[in-house]
Amino acid sequence: MDDLSFSINQEKKIFFAAIESKIEENKAKLSREPGNVSILKELAAHSARIGMYDLSVYFATEVLNYEPDSLSGTLHCLQYLLLNGQEIEAQNLVNSFLKRKDVFKKEKKNSREMVKLVQVISKVFGDKKKAILFAQSAIDQSSKNKDFLIFSSRINQMLFGDIKVSRSKLYKAIKNHPIDLSIIDQWMNLYIKIDAKKCLNLCKTLSKKYPEFEDVISRKKFFAYSSLGEKQKAEKCMNEYDDKIQFLFHKIGMDPEYLKKVNINELLKIYEKQIFYAESLHLRKFNHPLALLSFVIARKYKSLKNFDKKNYFLDIAHKSIYKYHYFSEKNNLALKSEMPDTLFKMSKIAESKLKLINHQKNLTSPIFIIGLPRSGSTLIEKIVSQKKEIMGFGECQIVKKLIFNLTLKNSSPSLLELYKNEFKSLCNSQRFVDKTLNNFPFIGIILKSFPNAKFINCMRDSKENALAIYNILFDTIPWAHTLESILNYMDKYYHIINKFRKKFASNIYNIRHQNLVNNPEREVSKLFKFLDIKYDPEVLNNKNNPSQVCTASNWQVREKISSKFLKKYTNDYYLLNKYYSRYEWLK
Repeated sequence: MDDLSFSINQEKKIFFAAIESKIEENKAKLSREPGNVSILKELAAHSARIGMYDLSVYFATEVLNYEPDSLSGTLHCLQYLLLNGQEIEAQNLVNSFLKRKDVFKKEKKNSREMVKLVQVISKVFGDKKKAILFAQSAIDQSSKNKDFLIFSSRINQMLFGDIKVSRSKLYKAIKNHPIDLSIIDQWMNLYIKIDAKKCLNLCKTLSKKYPEFEDVISRKKFFAYSSLGEKQKAEKCMNEYDDKIQFLFHKIGMDPEYLKKVNINELLKIYEKQIFYAESLHLRKFNHPLALLSFVIARKYKSLKNFDKKNYFLDIAHKSIYKYHYFSEKNNLALKSEMPDTLFKMSKIAESKLKLINHQKNLTSPIFIIGLPRSGSTLIEKIVSQKKEIMGFGECQIVKKLIFNLTLKNSSPSLLELYKNEFKSLCNSQRFVDKTLNNFPFIGIILKSFPNAKFINCMRDSKENALAIYNILFDTIPWAHTLESILNYMDKYYHIINKFRKKFASNIYNIRHQNLVNNPEREVSKLFKFLDIKYDPEVLNNKNNPSQVCTASNWQVREKISSKFLKKYTNDYYLLNKYYSRYEWLK
């Protein structure tokens, strides 16, 4: 055992001994003062620090027996239940709390805790409807509260696509409250994905006026420059990172050759510290840097041709990022909420509501790129949006925003208006391309709004596609962190898209990644014929395309089309062995 491992183990022993001593001390106090809520809270917190989550749940539940109306107590108990993998019990606790008629009156001042509760309901439980109902009730009770204004701005932007209302809420926060990090962050978020250049201009202004927030502003600038493919400027921002793990993670994404300079032994030393903080000290916030670092180590081992160790650390990266977002690997409600069959059901409900209103159809022919991540979709979007008459909107989630408007707000903006709200330069007759891949369950409702819409279904060899998804760390896709859930998602995708292809054959075009890479001119020419676009060989020239790309492929897609991405994961095929009998399409 080396000195670092010995030191960490000693630190762990000292920490556990200290916590166990505090627990015994508090138990003694509790025997003298039964029902002392402060002691119960201490016991719950100390138990969590050594991973005894079942004990934390017990003490936190006791707190709620004495303080049943406490939002703070509910949040703590909720956290311990989720850490213990008791997702259903956590959901029941929230449902019980929300039934209290006086919740807003008693907890009026706890705006941050209310926002935190809404975020758990929406993100961890995947229950957007319940989250919105609770959020709106809270916002109505205190419409001038800064936290609620910022949160309302985010909801209107991210869920409903109402940019006007979103900006109005943010303006009220700016006007009536001191500028802080939450305001600055949402201000930049309004532009970063839809207009990176405008975001960069805003960053420049904010940097001068609020230098105390330069670290966060610099990170936003990095993402904006990256999305525009401006490597030198992105690197300059990245070099200002004081976080070595963040730096390494983004550096190898931008420049894979940098891995040659990375020393695996140094990485493993940092890893031992991070795993100690995240797992031995049970500090959930350390799961995020642990995930990024484990991913870097996995990539390093891949470059060293050690695929077993690569997959070992890749598995840790996925588990850590999942625990960071959803508390425990056992919690899967968020995962279910993003599965194709769930999205399809949402779409059918929205479609039924669309029939009840005087809904106007638009006869333009927008283009929707659909399919699975890592299937060549970003390359297709870049090629199609090279044509001046077509605007590229990236993964904008506008169709999902229409569905949320119909199902959560009972409002009915037209789909075209939602696009125009977000992309101001769009006019009524102009064609555009939307690369939101998970629009495939929404084909039916899209055709209700745009009967002439064209769908490009991107396809890749199923084994390669599954492993390509698994070999990337998607931060915000809950189903992308185990091969089990990836293959389950793919199975549901194949089932839904095959149904739609039979029903709307003239609207859907399949393009295979392998064919595109091997013969780009022939495949793009056929694609453009389907899209009714005049083919120009210049669209295959990727060098000077300045369009914005906000996906995991933002650097890769700017390279020349190459066959090096075919059969890229053959060394990982053994990971799929146990699934071949389950999925016929995987063979």
